Amino acid sequence: MKPLRLLPVLGLFVFVSSLLGQAPALARRSPFAGAAIVGSGPDDPALELRGILSGAGETRYWIYDRASQTGTWAALNQPGLPFLVRAGDPAADSATVDLDGQVILLHLRSARVLPEPAPVAVASPNAPDAPEQTYVMTRRLPGEPRAPRPPAGS
Repeated sequence: MKPLRLLPVLGLFVFVSSLLGQAPALARRSPFAGAAIVGSGPDDPALELRGILSGAGETRYWIYDRASQTGTWAALNQPGLPFLVRAGDPAADSATVDLDGQVILLHLRSARVLPEPAPVAVASPNAPDAPEQTYVMTRRLPGEPRAPRPPAGS
């Protein structure tokens, strides 16, 4: 048998043996494992502090759970929640939360303000003898009502 014919067989053997050696590492990094919670790394905690409400002698903290995509207002040491707010500092916009025995310091998320796009003036497609009209088009922001629809007969 010629040595060049053994080269593909040898390459296949090396490839398969390297895959078998990496199998445990691949299983740990699998995106289909399901055990990992998105946002559970040290730089990206599973909980977020999204609001602080002070009034009536107590302070409540809006804690958002990324895993379940839900949030709740919680007072200091309030039982019955999957986490416990141990301490809070409204002046520093932070709260200390105990989640499954792990103490996490949460800071209030900073808001981002995006500039509003400049209005665009568009000439109307009216007849030439009609007076000139200018329409101002802007983007509807989330939460704003939609423009009313014209009646069906018009």
